[in-house]
Amino acid sequence: MPDGGGYWGATTARTLNRAQTDYDGVSHRVRPERPVFLIAEYIWWRLTLTESRPTGGLPIKKCNMQRYFSQIEALTELGDILRFSNEVCRDQGAIRRSYHMTPQFGAPNSMLTVVYAHGYDPEWLEKYEQSEFRLSDPIPERTMEHGAMLTWDDARTKWPNTPENEEYFKAMDEAGLIHGFGLPLFGPRGRDAYASFDFGIPISQISPQQLGIVRSVPQAAHQRVCVLLDAKKTVPELSDRESEVLQWVARGKSISSIAAILGLSADTVKTYTKRIYAKLDASDRVGAIVTALKLGLVRV
Repeated sequence: MPDGGGYWGATTARTLNRAQTDYDGVSHRVRPERPVFLIAEYIWWRLTLTESRPTGGLPIKKCNMQRYFSQIEALTELGDILRFSNEVCRDQGAIRRSYHMTPQFGAPNSMLTVVYAHGYDPEWLEKYEQSEFRLSDPIPERTMEHGAMLTWDDARTKWPNTPENEEYFKAMDEAGLIHGFGLPLFGPRGRDAYASFDFGIPISQISPQQLGIVRSVPQAAHQRVCVLLDAKKTVPELSDRESEVLQWVARGKSISSIAAILGLSADTVKTYTKRIYAKLDASDRVGAIVTALKLGLVRV
């Protein structure tokens, strides 16, 4: 696997320095020759050093983190990587999971961000697609600023909130979104992302091993996505109609919905999507969206 030599900037270094502070100050310097799973491995290393017994929460499942990393490294389709990460976190007990794919240097709660989510109520996801509501969510930006895992409660109470922020948190309470946390995912060349997870129980009741897996695997998956995107040297040329279809695909619209919006037949839309997938070298919708977003082809 290509290593991250030369790609790791000040943001990544600050993240590791913060991680050292969070976990007892053991010295661990950033070295350019380290592989791209550096941060994920460091998080897992520090968490497992402090684990001696279960905490009384969900049962610990035996795992081999290197096996997870090796499986991620072997994947070459972006959609497969995100699905693998999602399934691992689900198996560890995370009942809600989201990955926010943001344009380079963009805000993680902007309408340019595509949200890949599982376990959330459809009504909540529909509401989150509304511009004013999403922009009132301060958790992603505060998590990225914090540079480490941040509980939703801490994001709510440790920063001053605008009236819009307060309305957002009230909506979270009403939707039963209480015990989750945000996670910054750092990548090379400013390709950072945000993820959120909710076990449905207080974090204090989650075993260190489960929490370590959920913090490490998405980071490794995101870095693998970045490596594969860097391997794409050219931006494919899309026709106006293909570009139009792609915008609606990125917004999560179904084939039939896109057909109705554009006044086309479903078969015609299917043909366009197949062409788009081929040009983006993607095998499915998720891979196409991630690639298009990182290449600047999506204007959500």
